[in-house]
Amino acid sequence: MGLVEPTGFAAGAATVFNVRDYGATGNGSTNDSTAINKAITAANAAGAGGVVRVPAGTYKSSNSLHMKSNVTLQLDSGSTIKGSNAKGYDAAESNAYDKYQDYGHSHFHDAMIWGSGLTNIGFVGAGTIDGGGNLITGNPGAGQADKIISLTRCDNLTVSGITLRRGGHFGMLINGCTNVTSDHLTIDTAADRDGWNVISTTKVTITNATIAANDDALVFKSDYALGAKLPNGSVSVSVTDSQLSARCCKRADVRFRDMRRLHRLHLPAHHHHRRAEIGAGHGVDGWLDHLRRALP
Repeated sequence: MGLVEPTGFAAGAATVFNVRDYGATGNGSTNDSTAINKAITAANAAGAGGVVRVPAGTYKSSNSLHMKSNVTLQLDSGSTIKGSNAKGYDAAESNAYDKYQDYGHSHFHDAMIWGSGLTNIGFVGAGTIDGGGNLITGNPGAGQADKIISLTRCDNLTVSGITLRRGGHFGMLINGCTNVTSDHLTIDTAADRDGWNVISTTKVTITNATIAANDDALVFKSDYALGAKLPNGSVSVSVTDSQLSARCCKRADVRFRDMRRLHRLHLPAHHHHRRAEIGAGHGVDGWLDHLRRALP
């Protein structure tokens, strides 16, 4: 009841996998990471994919959740997946290209939820994923996470209806993805750092977003974290009917390698404290000269 049909699945084909059936308690104190990961694995193994349903309750997640293809994570109203200070999150993977941008942009596994090379995935519903004040705004130590959702090289991503709160360095970080759709997404990282960084990503549509950040609220740019230049092909970005705010720095920062690839950008009129900055650049975070030398 009340399920959102995940993008990319045939109507009526998706099976629902309730995390409670896999041992999740939702009592706010038991670590429910293993149960949620089991439900994700089961949904991925289903022939047509599936919806992982998180009913009302607070689900403590002390370990990283591993997103998989053809899975939509649905958070029902009144549900919260909450971060932990237990230092049990996945370690940051090694990256030969981490000298070209800051640490947070260079590593993706040190997150509450991460996935790479996935297709047909979604985060939908009316619930919340909350870092709980336990995610790191700088460089994380062993077992610590610095972002809520981290995705690389994924195709057909839907993020709609949910709330991301207290995300550490990033509420959400995606890199090298394509076909991204978001509607009625709320991100509140005003006490932490960035809202949503959309990097080297094509075919993006964001509507009705409400993002409050301390640093960058919503960022479109390219970097060299994946060891490649911005993908070939047109970049089309539409951001409409949204409210963005940033306490410290920027509400929207657009830095594409080649601004000719940017077909359209509609920024909302509403903002706080700082106006949007839009410009062209090869890199980010002070590493422009290094990146120029590295690019073929």
